[in-house]
Amino acid sequence: MVRLWAEKEMRNLARMYAAGLPVPQPILLRSHVVMMSFIGKDGWPAPKLKDARSTTSKARQLYRDCLIIMWKLYNICKFVQYADLSEFNLLYNDGEIVMIDVSQASQAVEYEHPYALEFLRKDCTNMTEFFRHQDVGTLTIKCLFDFLTDPTITLDNMETCLDRLQVNNMVN
Repeated sequence: MVRLWAEKEMRNLARMYAAGLPVPQPILLRSHVVMMSFIGKDGWPAPKLKDARSTTSKARQLYRDCLIIMWKLYNICKFVQYADLSEFNLLYNDGEIVMIDVSQASQAVEYEHPYALEFLRKDCTNMTEFFRHQDVGTLTIKCLFDFLTDPTITLDNMETCLDRLQVNNMVN
């Protein structure tokens, strides 16, 4: 069973990495072990987002980056984070967000999973609450959910749509 989970983790991680999502680079799968790139510096792991210190301006940029990551995860990779996307599963490395723990069998589900939309709504809630506590103006949970699931938003117009939403729908 553990070997099957590792195989799924490797496939999912490779899919996210190929889509340009900020995840560790998958390197090798051997039996039940997945080897991936190290996220950190000089042998020290990058801190979790919950432990990272940043300015309000940087926190706003990280929030936007997180929304783009969530959009790509759902719309390009066709994954939902299993209601577990949070500041505990994101690293802060060199001023950027890196997702971890999303590719494990228990963490990432296909967006066609019967509970995928419930999980996605919880992910929206987690990210909104975290960034609100960082004094970042955020979209409402409904607005964020609608942005992520809107079939008319494509990779070509996603940033423009997000710009428009952030101008018109921010909540402090």
